[in-house]
Amino acid sequence: MNVGIKQLLDEAIKLELNVSNLYFVFFKSFPEDSNFWWKLVIEEKNHAALIEGIKTMSSVVGEYPNGITPDNIEQLIESNKKVTAITEDFKKAPSRKGSFLIAYEIEQLAGEIHCQEFIKGDCTSEVYKFIQEINKFDIDHAERIRKYMIENKIDDL
Repeated sequence: MNVGIKQLLDEAIKLELNVSNLYFVFFKSFPEDSNFWWKLVIEEKNHAALIEGIKTMSSVVGEYPNGITPDNIEQLIESNKKVTAITEDFKKAPSRKGSFLIAYEIEQLAGEIHCQEFIKGDCTSEVYKFIQEINKFDIDHAERIRKYMIENKIDDL
């Protein structure tokens, strides 16, 4: 496997795990929303596992699915720095509404959008189609966050 692709995938995995960690902080902070946040914690971990699986399969089958990560590793590095900083700042001043606004913003980051687009996209490889199929329900986080806010009368975005 190309070293550059491996680094991209490793950084994308790190982003998914950092986002999962942030959502776990929200889970612990707001019992009234714990079921919602727990689902997202698990789904982000699933995304990390998906990318790890793609990394493994890419080295075996000799192909890498386009679109799973941004082409520029700097985008992923910056996204990781941002999520880590937001997590630390949030711990100092937790806010229920803030947790949803932060999560909505996080779901707009480059790595998150690419992972979702891969899951939704067309793929010619049967191996990658299988990965898409088993992850098809772990998407649309931004929309689900917005919908939960509306349904629970948390100030809208």
